[in-house]
Amino acid sequence: MNHIKMIISFLIIISISYGVYAANIVNRPTEVRQPDGTVINAFVSGNAYHRRFHDKDGYTMTREHDTDLICWARQGEDGLLESTGFAVHLYDPKTLGLEPNVDISQVRYRELRNWIDSVIQEGKQEF
Repeated sequence: MNHIKMIISFLIIISISYGVYAANIVNRPTEVRQPDGTVINAFVSGNAYHRRFHDKDGYTMTREHDTDLICWARQGEDGLLESTGFAVHLYDPKTLGLEPNVDISQVRYRELRNWIDSVIQEGKQEF
């Protein structure tokens, strides 16, 4: 049984490690769906640590946890993305006074990257 655990651990570590060194993604087209089935044509940009969904003009989207609705995003006081409450398929971000290319703060990005790196290192040490 320990042999199986070692093999599974090894595969997980390899999978995670591969993802960390993956290339950046810039403006990769994708489709996301609203809870009512409406298809949103979006783009994804980012890397193995963090990805941002946005429209062709760079306006950032986020999914609300409570409603599952995809809404336009802004950076919150805590440096994370937060929902504006305005559904992407119903509102034009330009008329809402939003800024394009909004993302998490550099401080939050470094915290996220450091946390992911520490999880990977812990996994390697257990192996």
